[in-house]
Amino acid sequence: MVGWILVPPILGLIPSAATHLFVRSAALSVSEGLALVVATIAASITLGVPGER
Repeated sequence: MVGWILVPPILGLIPSAATHLFVRSAALSVSEGLALVVATIAASITLGVPGER
């Protein structure tokens, strides 16, 4: 959760001239976005389930 709060302001501090080269490569397609959501949910479930003792 902290990342969702801290990352946007930190990225906002980077000058736009420095990020101009990466604007197009950072855009996600629908399938890439869906894969990112699925991976994020899977990782949070994996980290949230306690291991066997």
